[in-house]
Amino acid sequence: MIPGTYKQQAFAEVAWSYPAAGFQAALNSVYSSDVKVDDVNSDSAAAFNVLNLRTSLTQYGGRWTCSEYLTWLNLTDVQYIGSVKVNDANSRFFEPAARSNFMAGVKAVYRF
Repeated sequence: MIPGTYKQQAFAEVAWSYPAAGFQAALNSVYSSDVKVDDVNSDSAAAFNVLNLRTSLTQYGGRWTCSEYLTWLNLTDVQYIGSVKVNDANSRFFEPAARSNFMAGVKAVYRF
């Protein structure tokens, strides 16, 4: 196996929207198989599956469009290796991924 590459990855999403209110929501799942960390394949980071939830609300006013969004990443608080340092000289191959966390934002668009 080529170190640092996944043999399999998958993404699936279920989404729902209510256009009359400008609301959207989605639940998605990201799967990655185990990944080898060095050229001799002596060790590997375990496979993982992560669930994420996202929502958004959009308002329209004249030439303005405003969207607020909230995303909950790693919904089930899975502990996994988010990346590996291939062939690290000190055998510190593994870098943990972020625990359950949120991301929120606002997007404003003015159309000329």
